[in-house]
Amino acid sequence: MVEDEVEKGLGSPVKLRILRALASGEALTMYELLKKIPTKPTTLRRHLKDLVEIGWVEEQQYATVKKYRMNSGKKALKHLIALFREVSISTD
Repeated sequence: MVEDEVEKGLGSPVKLRILRALASGEALTMYELLKKIPTKPTTLRRHLKDLVEIGWVEEQQYATVKKYRMNSGKKALKHLIALFREVSISTD
């Protein structure tokens, strides 16, 4: 159900920060995300796992490093990505 997906995807400030960090389309490692998001590694990992499970974030393996990027093909995310970009532009 779409409502369940949205609740799981937006149910935490950490998840919102992850999505905002990935809204540029750039793939980031856990380390890079931790530099942008003040939280514990275990907390970040748990929220990334949830976002991967619902398909909002894609996990890509590069040799020994995993990178994460927002799945811009998800209909529910297109508006959120646009909002993050608009807010980013207005605060710059």
